[in-house]
Amino acid sequence: MAEKLPRLKSHEKLLLYLFQHLREKNKIDKLFLFSQDAISTSTGVNVKYLARTAERLKKEALMVEEKRSIPNQRRRKVYFLTPKGEQEARELGPRLADC
Repeated sequence: MAEKLPRLKSHEKLLLYLFQHLREKNKIDKLFLFSQDAISTSTGVNVKYLARTAERLKKEALMVEEKRSIPNQRRRKVYFLTPKGEQEARELGPRLADC
């Protein structure tokens, strides 16, 4: 019988997604990856719920929000992990592997 994988909470999906794209955060042509639309599409978290989750993560100092110009688009909110958020995301990996 196959083991059931743990169901990730929306804040865990957001942390892991941003951690996965950490190397692209300073590349202007990759900024769209950090927008609400891209995160929502990739994680399956509804945009409205994503905004609420982002607020919580910002209050916990795990993430920051910035307005940036994205090539060929209007200015958008983009999200990046703080060092504390990077650590939290790093710790999620082994916890998931243990399941």
